[in-house]
This record gives sequence, structure tokens and C-alpha cells, in this order.
Amino acid sequence: MYDKLPTELKENALFCLWRYEERNGKITKVPYQINGCCADATQKRTFADFRLVANADGFDGIGMGVFGAYCAIDIDHCVAGGKLTTMAQDIVDTINSYTELSPSGTGIRIIFKALGLS
Repeated sequence: MYDKLPTELKENALFCLWRYEERNGKITKVPYQINGCCADATQKRTFADFRLVANADGFDGIGMGVFGAYCAIDIDHCVAGGKLTTMAQDIVDTINSYTELSPSGTGIRIIFKALGLS
């Protein structure tokens, strides 16, 4: 399922689990730790190695934490009919890094490593 995720991310990044839940009348992705407690996107300690989250059951997906040199650009509502908008395609081409479709199918996330950060 996560075959396209680059090996560098699988070996070095930190991940959480997530599940769709209704909150305040809206469906949202709620992040979880591998122990079943809620994860906090600002707290590295609530994330785990890829191999631990990739084998967890009962969740809808995994999410990567943006810590250290790892950075992400989320572009919402930029996919229509299976194609990126011109603006989104320009950004993807410029960044030239791992890009994935969002779970909604209408956005993308570009993950890259910033030079000089650790």
C-alpha cells in the first residue's frame, strides 16, 4: 500500500496513524499514536517509525510528521478530473520532490527535505 513512499522517508521520517471521525458536524482526519491515544502534530514524541505504523490495523491511513529537515506543502482543491491545475503542476515541477494525492482525491502534498536543517 505504501510502495511509492520513498525509502528515505520510510527509514528516517516519523509517522502517525489517522482515522476519519466526525467532529463538530464535519468529517476530519484525527491523528493517533500507535498506542491508540491521540497524536499531536506538534509533538515529535507522539509519532513513530514507519514500520510500526504501517502494520497497524483499525485506522484509515498514516500521516508523516513534519519535523527537522522534512517539510511539506499542502495544496487543496487542485485536482479535477484526475488532473492538476496549472498552478499546482507548476509548483510540483518546481519543487521536484515526492508528491502524493490527498485522501480526498482533490489535493496534493509535496514532501521535501530542506537543506541545512536537521
